[in-house]
Amino acid sequence: MKFSFLSFLFVLLSTLNIYGQYKINGKIIDAETKENLAFANVTFNNNNKRGVITDIDGKFFYESNKPIKSITISYLGYKTLKLKPDTNKNLIIALKPSLESLDEVVITNAENPALRIIRQVIANKEINNPLKKGGFSYTSYNKSIIDKQGRQEKSDSLRQVFLNQIKKGELDPENDTLSGFEKTLIREGNFNIMLFESVTKRKFLPPDLSEETVVATRVSGFKNPYFAVLATELQPFGFYEDNISLMDLHFLNPIAKGSIKRYDYTLEEEIPRGNDTIFNISFYPKKEANIDGLKGFMYINSDGYAIQNIVAEPYDELITHLKIQQKYKRVEEKHWFPEQLNFEITTQQGIFINGKSYLKEIKFSDSLKSKDFSEVQLKYADNAPKRDEDFWNQYRIDSLSQTDKNTYKVVDSIGERLKLDKVFDVATTMSDGYIPWGKFNIPFNRFFGYNRHEGFRLGAGLETNDKLIENFVFGGYTAYGFKDSEWKFGAKARYNIDKSEDMFLQFNYNNDVREIGRSSIHKQNFSGNGDLRRFIASRMDLVEHFQLEFGRRNFKYLTWRIALRNEWIRPQFNYAFVNNLNNIANFRNSEAVLNLRYAFRERIVETPKKRISLGTKYPVFNLRYTKGFDSFLDGAFNYQKIEASLSQSFFTRNFGQTRYHVQAGYIDSDIPLGLLFTGEGSNDDDIPIVMPDTFQTMLPYEFLSDQYVHLFLTHDLGSLLFKTKDFNPGLILHHNMGWGDLEHPQSHNWNFNTKEEIFIESGLEVTKILKLNYLDAFYAGIGAGGFYRYGFYSFDKSSDNFVFKLNVTFTLN
Repeated sequence: MKFSFLSFLFVLLSTLNIYGQYKINGKIIDAETKENLAFANVTFNNNNKRGVITDIDGKFFYESNKPIKSITISYLGYKTLKLKPDTNKNLIIALKPSLESLDEVVITNAENPALRIIRQVIANKEINNPLKKGGFSYTSYNKSIIDKQGRQEKSDSLRQVFLNQIKKGELDPENDTLSGFEKTLIREGNFNIMLFESVTKRKFLPPDLSEETVVATRVSGFKNPYFAVLATELQPFGFYEDNISLMDLHFLNPIAKGSIKRYDYTLEEEIPRGNDTIFNISFYPKKEANIDGLKGFMYINSDGYAIQNIVAEPYDELITHLKIQQKYKRVEEKHWFPEQLNFEITTQQGIFINGKSYLKEIKFSDSLKSKDFSEVQLKYADNAPKRDEDFWNQYRIDSLSQTDKNTYKVVDSIGERLKLDKVFDVATTMSDGYIPWGKFNIPFNRFFGYNRHEGFRLGAGLETNDKLIENFVFGGYTAYGFKDSEWKFGAKARYNIDKSEDMFLQFNYNNDVREIGRSSIHKQNFSGNGDLRRFIASRMDLVEHFQLEFGRRNFKYLTWRIALRNEWIRPQFNYAFVNNLNNIANFRNSEAVLNLRYAFRERIVETPKKRISLGTKYPVFNLRYTKGFDSFLDGAFNYQKIEASLSQSFFTRNFGQTRYHVQAGYIDSDIPLGLLFTGEGSNDDDIPIVMPDTFQTMLPYEFLSDQYVHLFLTHDLGSLLFKTKDFNPGLILHHNMGWGDLEHPQSHNWNFNTKEEIFIESGLEVTKILKLNYLDAFYAGIGAGGFYRYGFYSFDKSSDNFVFKLNVTFTLN
């Protein structure tokens, strides 16, 4: 018995000692650029079944019970390399690019072996899509650097020259004239321009409920960094959606349904691994396929025909280069799930951002419910910027390199000297329209304005901020119009009761002009070129306005405001309201106003300083109800007024971006012109710019209504119909319709029309006819469009129905 036990123990220990006693690790890089090569295939001892694939950092690790005598490395676009390692630790293996081009491989669909595999991948998309697996959670360590290509190598060479000169006594760094950078380089060594680190915990519930908490954040040069972004804003989480969105650009996924007709695929390599086979398949758009496509390669595992690794970048050259890399693994022996994510952004000046995310603690959960999620998709833990090194070392994949340590040391000292935290606070405040000045903010949008009534308008304003009294704002402004020669002024007092619930109480006083017929629900839908609509405003009321308003957020996605106001209204044009044979020009108006806005699944980013909305892919509903009182605070009119709008923008594969905006309004009583509905037109000879959600061929105040329905349809085809290497104009289709009525037209001593019939116009815009390169960062595109008015309200002369307009766009392509 004793002998048998000792024998068993000896055999067991011998087995444990033999198994895995041979280990090897290293990194695969590009021989020319020194870039890490993600997903290179590494095999050992001439046995294709024994090997590994490098991770997104180009690293590999392998252990064997046999001596490792040879290594073979293959990678798409590079020469295969076979070598005998002289060491088994921290190998650095450089591959040389191959001169062969993928375009030289021509395989017809009938004989292409890659198509069988791609069809299997497409058939299993829903099964393998991590966003459709049910609830899950994970912890992510994220690291990004900003630097300039080639700077590191030049700096290393320069430092070595300095060190050699110091050693020979040819240079005295303390006394000789050197720049601050050169002295830092000698003293500390090389460093990056910027380094970002964060640890986040995320939970998700299909189809799109997500909540991410930043539990740790660190950025070189900053003490309180609050500029983490949602990872999904930079690259998709998973590569299974039909459209891959990168930096607001949409690309057809090479494994989308129908992609086989638009992509070419090449089976580059078959890699046996245990009982499975990994297929390395390259892809790029067919020459005749006019699509926004991707190029790259993917590793498909025969276990479920799931993506194991993928590298993809836009096929067409952009002004800013984008590239993503993703690595998946089997989790809980059930699902393929992202394990490592990487994105690269490189500008034409050579400035690059490289960001990596490493996922761990991945758990699938059937217990997550929608009530477990708030409207905030990204938020910060209170102590996120205060984490110590012990905490960070729990999550870092590797300890910080010397360059990383130098980056923190050098850039932190620069940040303290330049007060970068303060600079960032100033930039944040300016993004909200204010210039910070100690305990006050100066609203710079008050400085200058223009409209047809006032002409040029100059003004100034001042508001308090939290440095004076936290959560309270007191402010005022004044302005002068050079055409109407009138001073305007106003004041406000606001108490932010609870910023986490968008709850506030505010009092406003204004004595200012207001365009007739255009309510807040109309103005808040304007964005981009729509802001130009205010320049052509010419019919104004001068309004002395008192208002008390309360607002907050409820039920995650509903924001509401209720207000009580009293106004003294004086039309600034030749108009009189006829009431019981009396002509009324000036009048007092008292109202209670309820505003509702419901944006389902609106994505909110919350920092200690502010809340930012990233919008929603679902329809946004607005409702505004107004009750006028004729017996309260000397109000002259008793009426009810209601307006509602519904708008949405969505992208359709192979079809483009569609947007619709529907708006309707109704008033139940006879009231003055300034309170009715008008101003929906934007046809102006002096400012021929396309203005969204307006009628492009209609004069600004051509029609007057007390009830109306408007529909604005826009479809952006992008460059789907026509594209060459140097010329890729976009096409935008428009179709707008409107109906309105006025029950008491005789009450208004003013020249106007009513639209009891359907008003119809259609248009076509061509964008990016001329592209201007702006600082090698993006293109400013200038285009033109034509709109035609037809149907009941068309003019007899055909040319009078046509309106020519210009457009401006900003893009990466």
